[in-house]
Amino acid sequence: MNDQAVATKSGTNLDYKDATWTLRTEKVFVYGTLRTHATNWMWTLRPQIGKSDVVHGYVMYNSPHGGFPIASPGKSHEYIIGEVFDVTEKMLAKLDQLEGFPHHYDRTLVTTENDDVVWIYFQKDASKLERIEGGDWLKHIGKPLFVYGTLKTRHTNWFHYMRPQIGKPAVIDGWTLYNANGTARMAPDNSGNAVVGEIFLIYPGAFDTLDPHEGYDKNRSKKLNIYNRIKVETMEGETVWVYVDETAHDYYPHYGNDWTEHICPKCGEQAKRVFNEKNFHVYAHELVGRTATVWCRVAK
Repeated sequence: MNDQAVATKSGTNLDYKDATWTLRTEKVFVYGTLRTHATNWMWTLRPQIGKSDVVHGYVMYNSPHGGFPIASPGKSHEYIIGEVFDVTEKMLAKLDQLEGFPHHYDRTLVTTENDDVVWIYFQKDASKLERIEGGDWLKHIGKPLFVYGTLKTRHTNWFHYMRPQIGKPAVIDGWTLYNANGTARMAPDNSGNAVVGEIFLIYPGAFDTLDPHEGYDKNRSKKLNIYNRIKVETMEGETVWVYVDETAHDYYPHYGNDWTEHICPKCGEQAKRVFNEKNFHVYAHELVGRTATVWCRVAK
């Protein structure tokens, strides 16, 4: 928006071209249901993505019914993990109402690990409640999801569904990766193949958003169900949710077991796959000892 404005009222021109309009904002540190992709974020802070941060001197406790966390002052070496958001005075008033300030929660200014001065909602004494070790609400309630395509860190759909979390590398063996017209799918096999991906912790309610994105209907009532969502054990021994397509054998196997690292089907060399303006897969090759790049085009 332009910082300059011209207003007209009753035929009179009011020239504000020399005025600079600034919107006053505050910073707030959130650590529970207001974190990115959590339930209350959806209708309050969305689409802003929180900036990961830590506040020291506080302890996290579980609410009596387990639906949300509570921060309470602790020792200097104790901490809680959350995110920082920029909010307007109007949004801060909305958060006050949501958090029940000043009757249910108190609110005070603290300095984060990244030196931001932020508001934090807390209760003075919650020590009778269950303590959440590690001070991370997402880690406490999150469900592990294995992703292997565009949901991987810093790829297209990660920005919309997973950010700011960074995925943890993992491998699932006994499965093959397929290229279904430009989308990654995995199906079981007995060939000794494996699929390279990442594990994210997902808020239970986030599956309500991810399931339709992946074409999965948990009630199996839709005519078109692209994926199924099942539990699988990774080679590292962790049980994770993963979206799979048992019919993916109808497609061509992907060149390699990592969707983000490609073998060029035209020349057989390792390549980085990107998209160009004509909607082709472009395989870029950095030539050894040269700065030039060779491009192989394969229709999408």
